[in-house]
Order: sequence, then C-alpha cells, then structure tokens
Amino acid sequence: MKSFEERLNRLEELSEKLKTGNVPLAESVTVFEEGITLARSLEKELAEIERKVEILVNTPDLEAEVPLKRGETRPEESDTSQPDSSLKASDRERAADPGASDRIGPGPALELFPELDKDEQ
Repeated sequence: MKSFEERLNRLEELSEKLKTGNVPLAESVTVFEEGITLARSLEKELAEIERKVEILVNTPDLEAEVPLKRGETRPEESDTSQPDSSLKASDRERAADPGASDRIGPGPALELFPELDKDEQ
C-alpha cells in the first residue's frame, strides 16, 4: 500500500484532472471512482490516527502510577486548603470561590487600580 502522503497527492491530481473539464465523460467516471476510493481510505486512516491520539492524550500520566515514598507528594497534590498568605484578601476570596468571577461585582482590575481595592483599606 502506498503511504498516506502518496495517496493524498494522487487524490489531488485526480481532483485537478476533473476540474479542468478536458476529460471525456467515461474517463471522468473512472477518475471519480478512483478519487472516492482514495478519499474513503484516507478518511478511514485519519479516523484511526485520531483515535490513537485521543487514547494517548487521555491515558493517565505514567508518573502518577509510580508509588510515592512515605511523606512524598506530587506537585499537583500539594495542600491547597490553606490560603496563600502572599495573596491579597480579595484574591484569596476569589481563589476560595472559583465561581465568583462569574458574578457581577469588583473584578481583577485591582492590580491596575489599587485605589479601587476597598477590601485592603
């Protein structure tokens, strides 16, 4: 079987041949049939590749399967239950309530306009 790229190039050649309009009707049908066959095989191969990529993307990280030593944690498992003292009070509130940004009210413009941050006064 020819490579994906070779078959794609052949499909493009067939398409161009049909676009010129200089092909007799009987030959046009034959060219069209070959093009349809190529297009279907390319589409099938692309679907298989897409499925493989999706499996790879959704496969759990191998690092997560390695057992940890006693007291060891992964970076994404660090304790986030305690507020970060380096954050401003309004930032800590937004971090504690992720849906808060969906509601109307004071927003993140405070970094640009600190005088608007009434919580810090």
